[in-house]
Amino acid sequence: MLKTIVKISTVLAVAGVITGCASAHKHEEMHSKLSALESRLNSVEQTSQQALAEARGAHEHFHKLEQQTAENASQLEAINAKLDRLFHKSMMK
Repeated sequence: MLKTIVKISTVLAVAGVITGCASAHKHEEMHSKLSALESRLNSVEQTSQQALAEARGAHEHFHKLEQQTAENASQLEAINAKLDRLFHKSMMK
């Protein structure tokens, strides 16, 4: 009977150690996957920050071009008005 108890205890101890090792392995595997995901998340975050900076730069550039276009349009209107006056003066002569 004592031999049976010792055998059962040994089997249970070995099973416990194996289960513990398997759990530790799973824990390490999950930790590794979590680290990889954190790394990917950091990479995505950096990429999104770069894209945001480029978009802001493009928006500022567009705004400057829009202002230049408005200035050019007003200058063109002034030139057209001057040409019209010159044309009318030449027609009056």
